[in-house]
Amino acid sequence: MTHQATRTTVATRMHTRTDLIASMRAEAARCDSQVGIILAGATAGLGFVVTSWPPAGLPLAVAALWWAGVSAAVAGIAALGRALCPAIPRHTATPAGAYHCWHVRAAAAAGVLGAVLDRTPTALDAADRQVTAVADVVASKWAWNRTGLRLLGTALTLLAAAGVVGQAVAR
Repeated sequence: MTHQATRTTVATRMHTRTDLIASMRAEAARCDSQVGIILAGATAGLGFVVTSWPPAGLPLAVAALWWAGVSAAVAGIAALGRALCPAIPRHTATPAGAYHCWHVRAAAAAGVLGAVLDRTPTALDAADRQVTAVADVVASKWAWNRTGLRLLGTALTLLAAAGVVGQAVAR
């Protein structure tokens, strides 16, 4: 009876961890989708601004705002690109459980894939490490996403200010 209760407890605890891993992976995918769309738009917008409104011949105040805006846009695009980079660390050691494709490949390369898959449903420590790794990835993705969006907002403000100042100077 005690053995069954322990097994149920382990199964319940493992279910909680695997649900959390799945939820965080979905959140990471949502972040990547959002970043991809914003990155495409920001890159196209910056390309349009740079090619249709070059700084040559602009008054100094306008050119300074233009360069600051373009610099902020480039930094924002770089930050958004960085948001796509975090990934689960790829360890070469034989994993205790298989929670990611890299774990499966490492176990297969070591010739112990069956054993790793068999112990995955009860490998709570491995699941805990995976939960932490995925949480770190998701937090990093959203932090870079926020940074990129803030920089793009700053760029938009600076470029709009350049346009307003340019209109005022032209009068």
